[in-house]
Amino acid sequence: MVDDGDIPGVQQKEHAHLDEDNEDVGVEYRVHDPNVDCKEMRPRLGDCHESPTQLRNYHFGSLVTSSWLAKHYLKDVIMKSKMTLLEMQADVLHRFLVSVSIGQCQRARDAAMGMIEGKLEDHYAKVWDYAVAIRLSNPGTTCLVGGLLQAVADLLPNVEHRQCARHIFANFRKKFTGLELKSLLWEAAMSTVEGDFLATIDKIKKITETIYNYLMVRKPETWCRAFFSHVYACESVENGVAKCFNAMIKQIRKKPIITMLEEIRILLMKRLWTVVPSGGDVFETRYGYNGYKVDLANHTCTCNLWMLSGIPCVHSRTAINYVHKDPSEFISSWFQMDKYVATYSQNIQPVGGSNLWPMTEFIKPLPSLVRRMPGRPKVNRVKHASESEDSKYPSQRLKVTRTVRCGKCQQLGHNKISCTDDEVPKPPVPIRKIGKPRKDGGG
Repeated sequence: MVDDGDIPGVQQKEHAHLDEDNEDVGVEYRVHDPNVDCKEMRPRLGDCHESPTQLRNYHFGSLVTSSWLAKHYLKDVIMKSKMTLLEMQADVLHRFLVSVSIGQCQRARDAAMGMIEGKLEDHYAKVWDYAVAIRLSNPGTTCLVGGLLQAVADLLPNVEHRQCARHIFANFRKKFTGLELKSLLWEAAMSTVEGDFLATIDKIKKITETIYNYLMVRKPETWCRAFFSHVYACESVENGVAKCFNAMIKQIRKKPIITMLEEIRILLMKRLWTVVPSGGDVFETRYGYNGYKVDLANHTCTCNLWMLSGIPCVHSRTAINYVHKDPSEFISSWFQMDKYVATYSQNIQPVGGSNLWPMTEFIKPLPSLVRRMPGRPKVNRVKHASESEDSKYPSQRLKVTRTVRCGKCQQLGHNKISCTDDEVPKPPVPIRKIGKPRKDGGG
């Protein structure tokens, strides 16, 4: 290490800035010139400037730049991919005793990801190579490079294309509001007959023709049930599958294209169960640390769901696909057509009117006594409190009971109609003064 005394021009004696005549001749110090703007300062070992009165404290926290943080947190970004910016900020303070901003952490993490995954231009340059690699590793796979809409149109030209009615409504309410319009839009989307759709859309047209034109431009045949094809046996007007998939790749979709596609591929592979043959029709299906024994001959699985439902569970279906058999062969016989036909084979035969009934000699029974209960007669079944507390309809949810106060005797538990006590005057309601109460307790 270089000592200050070895640096030329630096005096080490006390009052070294004074000459023999006690005149200030200046001393060179290893600091920056205070005349230079602080934003332009760059500390370098050996910098020397003139006077001890010109010394300044340099805030070394500004030396911790985002690029410096990116290099030091490269491994952390790889190993802790879910580390938040706040966690990173606290770790920098703990590790280096330096306070950094959230923006610095964000830039540092982005720079570290750029070092790990490469630049965006590098990713797009490898798209064609990646497509070839996918085709070679997955024979029979169709892999095209291009826009999604164009790819679907080229690969599936005869497939019906639909729009999500919820997205139609989300864009609709940005321009038009009102519960009536919302109700009519969903009524139109849910219509299964073209006549019902036309009647509903005509109601909208009577309200305002602007909204009518807005909806007709959005191609109702792609979001109304009345125009859906019967081939696919799917009446859904909302794209719930896409929402589920987007939730799975919420963090992945932010990454560069090659990294994103690779992580989606690995994610889908992890969702698949692994089959381990054990001999004969017995298999073990595994997913991570979970494993289940499947016996295709006896239609059993240790998860117990196959035996309870009669329909192969996910573990048994994995084993069935492994041996290339039809899953419908392993469904319980209770779901077969012959059982369904046998269930309804015995019909209830018609009975003639009472004038055709045979006369009997039995004693004619009398009706039971009618007992009028207090209150309005109940028509619906009385439900338990637990049955209605989770209902989606507010009127069916568990209601909070309240205690009745008698207006005559001012006691709880009954009203003045059934009260037998003497009348008690109602206590006066205290008048509350307007404004906030004073801290000293005054009014």
